[in-house]
Amino acid sequence: RRLARAPWVEKVELDQSPAARVPEVRIICANSAITVSVLFDCSAGPGEAGRVLATTKCMAELATTYPALRPLTLVLKQLLVERGLNDPYSGGLSSFGLVLLIAFVLHQRRQRNGDGAENLGEALEEFLRFFGDEFDAERQGISIQKWQVFPLPTSLPADDDGGISAPARDPLTIEDPTNIFNNVGRLCSGVGALQRVFSEALRAVVAAHGSEGGSVLGRM
Repeated sequence: RRLARAPWVEKVELDQSPAARVPEVRIICANSAITVSVLFDCSAGPGEAGRVLATTKCMAELATTYPALRPLTLVLKQLLVERGLNDPYSGGLSSFGLVLLIAFVLHQRRQRNGDGAENLGEALEEFLRFFGDEFDAERQGISIQKWQVFPLPTSLPADDDGGISAPARDPLTIEDPTNIFNNVGRLCSGVGALQRVFSEALRAVVAAHGSEGGSVLGRM
């Protein structure tokens, strides 16, 4: 109620949907496109206690380990916001999921190139190429524990004797380094659209090379 009365707030929403593992207050700021989420770390499910704080700590540690993570996240998050693919509860990719995917690419690049200064442009292109054109979400998952791509099972379990269908495979598999029971990409039903956006952004970036005027990121 106090937030709703604040002059900088346009709207306050409370998300307690079944898909939300923790209660979330969403604040839409007045006269801007900024949305703020406040998560309450009070869930009591198995392996859930402290999950929000653990996730926050994990992202902070990754940002320290890979300094390029922060600027790349800001650019790619803006890209997803403009395409309506930034909200996991409407089929998009969560901020944590995006951070993990970027960290995965940065880790692979560090393994190849050493610990020198990262080239942000090359890292951005590699991210867009890998997750836009090369990664197969139906057959592959991303392991953050082992920093590798792993094959998904070729078939799902058969129906049981009661005729209850086995649960469908999650649309996107991203291992949660803070909770081995959680798939960060489980709500990303728009993974096909997500990969098309990355692929189209790559084409725009490549086309911008050597052209006169305009912004490369603006073309994205």
